[in-house]
Formats: sequence, C-alpha cells, structure tokens
Amino acid sequence: MEKIKKTYISEMRKGIRKLFFTFSLLAFGMLVSSLACYFSAYAQEFAVVAHPSAPDIPIEELKKIYLGDKKNLPDGTKVTPTLIKGTPEEFFQKVLGMGKKQFFQYWMIRIVGGGSIPPKDVESEEQAINLIRENKGAIGIVSVDRAKKEGLKILIVIK
Repeated sequence: MEKIKKTYISEMRKGIRKLFFTFSLLAFGMLVSSLACYFSAYAQEFAVVAHPSAPDIPIEELKKIYLGDKKNLPDGTKVTPTLIKGTPEEFFQKVLGMGKKQFFQYWMIRIVGGGSIPPKDVESEEQAINLIRENKGAIGIVSVDRAKKEGLKILIVIK
C-alpha cells in the first residue's frame, strides 16, 4: 500500500510539473504575442497633423505651441494642440526635445504657476481627427496612414 501511495504521489508531481510547464509556455507565448502587437503598433509612422486649410507650421513653432509659448497659428487662428493617450515617445523627443515624463513635469510646473493651459487630452485617434476636422486651429498626432486617408494636413512625420 505504501509503495502504491509513493507511486501515486510521484505520478501526481510529474503531472503537476507538466501542467506547470505547459501553462508557462502558454503564458510566454501570449507575452511574446502581446509585445509583438505592441511594438508593431508603434513601429508605424506618426505625423503631427492639422486642419486641411491650416498654414504650414515649422517644427520650431510646433514646439512652442506644445509648450504653451505660442497661442496662435501664423494666420492668427487660435491654436488647440492635442495629445492622444499613448502618444509615442518619439514625438516628445524629436519635436519637443524632451521625454514624455519631462514634458508632463514641465506642464505641472506651468499649471501650478498659473495661467497656462496644457495640450488637450483626447482618448483616441478618432477623437483627435474629429476635433481637427471641426477646428481649424487644432493640431494632433495620428498615424500617417490615417492622416492621408482622412485628408488632414501633415505638418511633420515622426519615424
């Protein structure tokens, strides 16, 4: 009886190890798949875009707009910069010359100092596109493919 019990326990342990190994492989596969989807989404090109009738805005001016130092477009239109949740780090680095964390710290200081209004947060690319279509002074970051499809003015491309 004792021998049967030991054999049973030994077989149970082997089964549990196999099950644990199988679940580990499954979890690892899901992680790799999720990371591949995440990085492929951000591997695409993004663009800073504006209303089709908006004037050209050089990168130096975009920086001033997103940092709250410029409130109007070159033609006098009030500007409304937008940021989508998940805006790629490349935008902050290449356009603003700072990281995402530094950008938000910068705005916290400006807000506490009073009088400054940060870029408008939008939930999705779709919401940004609708805002840009309806407001000549709105600018935002969307995928290049989507900007072309929607007929928005591409100001700069971020790779």
